[in-house]
This record gives sequence, structure tokens and C-alpha cells, in this order.
Amino acid sequence: MKVDFKKIKLLDIDGKKMATEGELHKTIANLLFAWSVNNLDLVELARKINKGTTIDVSKSDIAKIKAVVLSVPIEKGGLLAYAKDAFTTFMDGIKE
Repeated sequence: MKVDFKKIKLLDIDGKKMATEGELHKTIANLLFAWSVNNLDLVELARKINKGTTIDVSKSDIAKIKAVVLSVPIEKGGLLAYAKDAFTTFMDGIKE
């Protein structure tokens, strides 16, 4: 499946687009790069996500990416609630 992580929509509490939208892909890439200890195959995907281009991912990759990103605690650099919501909505909306 083709996925462009730059298309994740970050919304503020009023449902308006946030100024930082479009940069969340870099945060996701960094989380994958740092926290994919048990999924080293995700390191290369992290590099591709960081470039901000559309990438090919499998259904299995999507599940692994989601698991790793959502497992990182906030105090260790994980996503805040609004970013987790945007990320989860985006990932759940990916169709084959």
C-alpha cells in the first residue's frame, strides 16, 4: 500500500488545522528509529518516512508501526494525546 505520512492531519481542540501539521512524519520516523528494538526491519521504513515521500508498506508493517509508535511513553518522547489521536485515525484509515 502507498502511504504518505505527511498527510496526517493535526487538529487543535477546536478542530482547526495546527501550524505544525506536516511535520508529524518526522516525529514518527524518529520514534520508529529509536524504539524498533524488536522490529529492526522498521528502521529502514523510519528512514523513508523521515524523507516525507510516499512509501510502500504492507498490512503487517502498518500494524508494527502503530504498535511501536503508540507504545512509547510521553516521558520518553512519545506522542501527546492530540498527536496520538491524529496518528491513530490516519493509520486506521489506510486502505489496501
